[in-house]
Amino acid sequence: MTDNHSQINSKEANLKEVIMPYLRYWPWFVLTIIVTIFLSFLYLRYSTYVYQSTATILIKDEKNSALSELAAFEDLGIGGAGLTKSSFENEIEILKSKRLISQVVNDLNLNVRYFKEGNFKSSEIFENVPFFLDVLSFNDSIKSQNISLYIKHLSPTTYSINNIENTEEKIYN
Repeated sequence: MTDNHSQINSKEANLKEVIMPYLRYWPWFVLTIIVTIFLSFLYLRYSTYVYQSTATILIKDEKNSALSELAAFEDLGIGGAGLTKSSFENEIEILKSKRLISQVVNDLNLNVRYFKEGNFKSSEIFENVPFFLDVLSFNDSIKSQNISLYIKHLSPTTYSINNIENTEEKIYN
């Protein structure tokens, strides 16, 4: 029993001997933790958000159901010999078509981006946009250019528009 008790005491003494040299630096440990939490908060507050999106599209071929059932085996390199994938390739080409993509961009107004100016950084606004910019038409020369406008809310009935490239500011009602 005394052997067991002396082993526990020696372990406690060894632990104290290991911790004591570091214990006198405890203010530095606390300061380091506080600074780290503060820097983490700043990083999370002012870094640009990055979103990732993935999608899977299932293309069903009503005419040739055997093709859709054996498509999984083709990835493994077995089966599917002699079957054509023309309808699937056609669907993929339709999804990649420039006309379809430009229609999606126009329908969802993805060619216009809205930013809100903050104290330290400007953030892109996705929802609750204070106004909508509707582009009526583009010339061929304008399609390839980026135009940046700075819109400032002056009062409930007036606003100013400033083209960033030209330093010309106009006030509108």
